[in-house]
Amino acid sequence: GYNWGSGQDSKSVTVVGEGMNRVKVEASKMPGAKILNDMPEFTGTEDQITSKMMTHNRKWILDQMRSGRPILDIGSDLYRPRPSIFYQMELNMMKNYLKLHPNAFQIIKQ
Repeated sequence: GYNWGSGQDSKSVTVVGEGMNRVKVEASKMPGAKILNDMPEFTGTEDQITSKMMTHNRKWILDQMRSGRPILDIGSDLYRPRPSIFYQMELNMMKNYLKLHPNAFQIIKQ
């Protein structure tokens, strides 16, 4: 477990990981934790919907990183047949953001 010390508590953590069901289960253990739970019902072709979802997800993770809240990364879903392009994007954005803004936020691996 992570020690939330120095004034931090679960209300100030963002949870990311592969598979929204896994993320929801983990976040439910921490009242007030933030997850991407406001994805609109996009319409269009499969590619258009994926693109709109990716844009929405990209803006969300950027907002989370800019907030300075710690980000709890619950990792990959080992039972998933193909890696999630959304989770891969989040990992890449977090890595690149920290290169540009060292110590902007903490990633807690689980």
